[in-house]
Amino acid sequence: MTDPGVVAVTGASSGIGRATALAFGAAGWSVACGARRGDRVDEVVADITATGGLAFGAGLDVTSASSVTEFFDTVSGELGQLDAVICNAGISVPGCLADLDAGDVRRMIDTNLVGAVLCAQAALRVFRHTECPGHIVFISSDAVQKPYPNMLPYGASKAGLEYIAEGLRAELVDTGTRVSTVRLGPTETEFGDRWPGRAAAELWRVWERHAVLPTDAVLTVDDVGEAIVEVVSAPRGIEFRLVSIGPTARGTDGDDGESDPTPAGGTSG
Repeated sequence: MTDPGVVAVTGASSGIGRATALAFGAAGWSVACGARRGDRVDEVVADITATGGLAFGAGLDVTSASSVTEFFDTVSGELGQLDAVICNAGISVPGCLADLDAGDVRRMIDTNLVGAVLCAQAALRVFRHTECPGHIVFISSDAVQKPYPNMLPYGASKAGLEYIAEGLRAELVDTGTRVSTVRLGPTETEFGDRWPGRAAAELWRVWERHAVLPTDAVLTVDDVGEAIVEVVSAPRGIEFRLVSIGPTARGTDGDDGESDPTPAGGTSG
């Protein structure tokens, strides 16, 4: 297994990002937490340090090149040499393509695709400067495989992200830098909390009509966070290129409570 080092997690203020940051902290990694909501980032940092971990938090807007550069420049000074980055920050605005606001479409592409590319670029510059091979992890969605109606720009942004991951791996073939894509199935997160109630209800009706969700089982953010740690902790010489994670069928002893399954992906932070 790769020894714990320094990892940066974007969109770390809630959902998958928060769970991933906590999982890395529990595994002995020093964790740089970045997200737009600085107060919630501080809470994640406090949770990690309360259990004896080392963490640093800062405001981060992944759609801003200057914000991304400032964040990654600060990480090394606060925690030491960066070893891995988890490109998790993401947003989704549901709606029929014909009715979506153009600004919302741009925000999804800018955050989910351009934002991840900017973070990967910044991490690569750090890896090159420190002569560390490093590891870049992109968080994707099974919406790449089976389009979710009323979530098309979101799925398209994740498909583009997987293309970037494949191409980047080819560019870095002789550097030792690892590139992994973690493709998630339906996950119980805060992802849809800010959706209008009517939009969420309509989404479930559309997905049910098209049989998009084959099971009522969903992933938990804690399980996802631990799986991401496993991907990054793989021994050197091993690269998990595409890891597809889905929930097992809910058994008779499973939790029958209500959940909020969203088509995977990160949290806007």
